[in-house]
Amino acid sequence: EGVFYCEDGYSTSLTVEEVLKEGVILAYKMNGNTLAVKHGYPVRMVVPGKYGMKWPKWINSIELVDYDYKGYWEQRGWSDYAGRDRPEERYD
Repeated sequence: EGVFYCEDGYSTSLTVEEVLKEGVILAYKMNGNTLAVKHGYPVRMVVPGKYGMKWPKWINSIELVDYDYKGYWEQRGWSDYAGRDRPEERYD
């Protein structure tokens, strides 16, 4: 599982399988320009099919772990999966 830590203290995680899906990217530029702070500088993650809580901005480190890491919203009862294909499972 990959854990994404952000400048503002936010964190979330995705499984390796989710990270490797087509369309998932770590973005550091937008339209050829370095990301603006409001858009997630220095790096943000784009994860099609997931709710915004799984699109971390301002990423400053990434850690691989061998357990199910619970980030900010997941610790508060929100779904760790957070996929738009399962809207009925927004909360665990």
